Amino acid sequence: MTAADACDDAASTRGDTASARGSVGRAAVLSGVLIGGGTALGFLRDLAMAHLFGASGSTDAFLVAWTIPESVSPLLIEDAMALLMVPAVTRLLRREDGLRAFVATTLPRMAGVLALVALTLAAGAPVLVGVLAPGLTEPGPAVECVRLTALTVLTFGVAGFMSATLRAHHRFGPPAAIYLAYNVGILALIAGLAGTTGITSAAIGVACGSLLMVAVQAPAFTSCLRGSGSRAKVRAERATAKPPPATGPGGETSRDGATGPGGASSSGGAVSPGGVVSPGGATGPGGPGGATGSGGPGGATGSGGVTSRDGVAGPHRATGSEGAGGVEGVRLGVAAVAPIVVYTVSRQAQVLVERFLGSGLAAGSISHLNYAQKVAQVPMVLSLLVVTVTFPRLARASADGDTGQVARRVRRDIVVVSAMVLCATAYLVAFAPAIIRALFQHGAFTAADTRGTATILRVYALGLWGQSMVGLCARAFFARGRPTWRPAAVLAAGLAVTAAAGAAFTAAAGTVALAAANAGGITVAAVLLLAGLRAGVAPVPPRRIAADVARIALAATGACAAGLHCARAFGPGAPALVPPAVGAAVTGAAFAVLVALAGRDLIAPWTAPWSRSWTALRARLPARLRARPGARSGNTASPLGALVRRGRTESGETSDEADRRTDAPDRAAGGARGGADGGAAGRPGGRSGGGSASDSVGADVPLGRSLR
Repeated sequence: MTAADACDDAASTRGDTASARGSVGRAAVLSGVLIGGGTALGFLRDLAMAHLFGASGSTDAFLVAWTIPESVSPLLIEDAMALLMVPAVTRLLRREDGLRAFVATTLPRMAGVLALVALTLAAGAPVLVGVLAPGLTEPGPAVECVRLTALTVLTFGVAGFMSATLRAHHRFGPPAAIYLAYNVGILALIAGLAGTTGITSAAIGVACGSLLMVAVQAPAFTSCLRGSGSRAKVRAERATAKPPPATGPGGETSRDGATGPGGASSSGGAVSPGGVVSPGGATGPGGPGGATGSGGPGGATGSGGVTSRDGVAGPHRATGSEGAGGVEGVRLGVAAVAPIVVYTVSRQAQVLVERFLGSGLAAGSISHLNYAQKVAQVPMVLSLLVVTVTFPRLARASADGDTGQVARRVRRDIVVVSAMVLCATAYLVAFAPAIIRALFQHGAFTAADTRGTATILRVYALGLWGQSMVGLCARAFFARGRPTWRPAAVLAAGLAVTAAAGAAFTAAAGTVALAAANAGGITVAAVLLLAGLRAGVAPVPPRRIAADVARIALAATGACAAGLHCARAFGPGAPALVPPAVGAAVTGAAFAVLVALAGRDLIAPWTAPWSRSWTALRARLPARLRARPGARSGNTASPLGALVRRGRTESGETSDEADRRTDAPDRAAGGARGGADGGAAGRPGGRSGGGSASDSVGADVPLGRSLR
C-alpha cells in the first residue's frame, strides 16, 4: 500500500465516522418521506378505482391480472433480490474494478430470462386466467389485463437490480421513490384513459408505472457505474506509477519488498522476475500475470503480479482459493435466501386462494375482498414498522449469541405490536361500516358495496394479530444468520388451513367464509411460530407471553364494546367523516385506560422512548440550563432523575433493562480492546474505558437494508 493510499484510507475513515449518524439519519428521513408518499398514492389509486369502477366484474378481472405484479414484487424488488444482491454488490465494491464487469455480465442475462418469462405469461394469458380464476364469467378483460401486466416481470426485475446496487452504494433516495413513480404512472393513465378504455386503463398504467420505476433510478445507477470505473482507473494509475525500488550491490531490495536486478528479496517475500508483491506475499514461479499461492491479504494478484490493497485479484484472474470462496459464497447465499423466497410465496399464496375460490361467487366479490384487505393492512403495516426498527438490535444480539437479550427483545416487541394491532382491531370491528362509507361510498361504489365490504373488514380484522405475529416471529428466526425453513413450513401449514376452510364453507357463506378462512389460517401459523420460538430462537417464556396477550385482548374487547356503543349514537344523517374520527378517539382512549389498569408492565415499553427523547433533548441544552437543584449533591431521586437514569445518554446507556445487562459487558470489552489496541499501535484514539468511535457509530443500523 502506498503512502497516498494510506492517507486516503485514513481520511475516508475519519470522514465516514464523523458523518455516519447524519447520513444515516438523512437517508432514513428521505426514505420514510418517499415511501410514505408512495403508500399514500397507492391508497389514492384504490380510492380512484372504487370511484370510477366500483366493485364489479371488470374490477375482478383487473385484480386477477394484478396478481402478477403483486406476486413478483416481493421476489424481484424487496426480499429475495435485496438479500442476494446487496451483499454481492457490497463485496464487489471492495475490489473497485469488478462492479461494471459484474453488471455487464449479470444484468443482460437476468433481463433476458425475465423477458422470456414475461412473454410466456403474455402468450399463455388465457390459460393463466383459467388457473387463477376459473369461475370468471367473462375472462376476456382479465386476459387483456394479464398481457399488459406481464411486462412487470421484466421491469420489476431490472428495478430491483438497480435498487440493490444503489443501496449497496448507500444511495437510498431513488430506490425509495420507485413506488411513488409507479403509482403516479397508474393514476395518470387511469385519469387519462378511463373514459375510453375502462378498466384496461389501470392495466396500462401498471405497465407504464413499472417503466417509471426503472427510469427514476437510471441516472443514479449510471452515476454509480461511472464512479466505479473512475475509481478503478485511479487505482490502476497509482499501481503503475510506483517509483523504482532502491537496490544495493548484488540486487538487494529495499524495504518495500521489490527486488533489484539480482533477484534477492528482503523480508517482503520471494518474487519471480517482474513480480511485485505486498509485504509477506510470495508469487509463484510464473512471470507477468502469475497468480500467487498464499500472497498478500487476499492471496491473489492481477496482471503483472500486482496485488491490490484489499488483496483481490486484478483484471486477469484470481487465485483458486478466491474462486472457490466466491462459489461457496454464492452457494451459501442461495441456501440462505431460498427459505425466505418460499416463505414470501407461501404468504402471498393466501391471496391466490381467495381469488381462486372467490371467482366462482357473484361479480364484485373479489373486489370487496380486495378493498377490505387494503384497509385492514394499514394497522398491520404500521405495527411492523416497529419491528423493522428493533430488528437490527435483535440481529446483533443473535450474532453475539446472547439468547437472553433476544428473548427479552422478542417479548417486548410482542407486547408492543399486540397492543397496536388489537387496538386497531377493536376500532375496525366497531366502525367498519363508517370507515368504508367515508372512504369508498361515492361514484360507482354503492351502499350495497359498502355493506359487503364492511362485513368482510370486520372478519379480516380478527386475523390482524396473526398477520403481525407471523411477521415478527419470522424476523426473529431469520435474524439468527443461518438458513431456517421453519417459517416457510409453518406458513405452508397455515395456507393449508385457509384453503381447506375456504373450500368447505365458501359455497354456503361466500366472501365472509373466505375472510374467516384467511384469518384462521394465519392465526394458526402465528401460534405455531410463537410456540417454536423457545426451541428455535431463544428461551422466550410462553406462559408469560400468553398472559400478556390475554390481558391486552381483554382490554381490546372492552374498547371495542365502548366503540360499538359510540357508533350507535350516530344517526344516518351524520357527516361521513365524523363517526370514524370520533370513534378513533373513543376507542383509543378506552383501550389506553384499560391497558393501564391491566398492569404497569404493559405500558413500560411505551414510556421508555419518551424518556430517551427527553434525555437526548436535555443533553443538547447548555450546561447552566441542565443544572438542577440537588444535582451537585448527587440527588437523583426526583422524577426527572428517574427519567435521566432510564434514558439513553451519549455514553451509550439505555433505558432498556435487558440492554443494560448486555451493553455494560460490551462496553467493558470494547474499552479493553480500545486500550490494548491504542497502546500497542501507539495511535491516537486508543481510549481506556471505552471502545473507539467507529464501534458505536451506526451500531443499530442494518447494512444494505432500506427503511420500508
